[in-house]
Amino acid sequence: MAKISKYVSDRLMLLSAFVANFILIALLIPLVQFAGKAEQGSTWVYVCFIIHCTLFVFVLPFLFTPHVSLFSKITNHHTQAFNQGFRISVRGIGQIIGPLWASSLLTNGLPFMVSINLLTCGIILFMIILSYDRLKVELNDEREENEEVEGRPVNA
Repeated sequence: MAKISKYVSDRLMLLSAFVANFILIALLIPLVQFAGKAEQGSTWVYVCFIIHCTLFVFVLPFLFTPHVSLFSKITNHHTQAFNQGFRISVRGIGQIIGPLWASSLLTNGLPFMVSINLLTCGIILFMIILSYDRLKVELNDEREENEEVEGRPVNA
């Protein structure tokens, strides 16, 4: 990740990771449909599932690392600790409530659950595309000049 982030901007890495994630989730919907109709003991479901999980795990660092990096670079230095704490709290709530909600859909609602996941990923992808220009990180000199112009104190 460190070598890639030297050549690729955080916002481009985040956008490409969400596009890859969206494609992987979209490919999961037909896999779930066909896996339900597969014969007992067929191994193609396991192979497809393992390939899908491997690709998904490979994409995850490209989602989380630029997200945290951009969030820390864009937010104000004075409220950065509070903002990061709030982000971590929301993530923790999602990690608790998400499996509880998903477990109720495992019997008959698996395609619905994956479709909701795809919809959520699509909304986030749409928001990243709309705010792509605003995700550009200013250099430290430009940031200090903007803070002086806006009347905020410059970091000591």
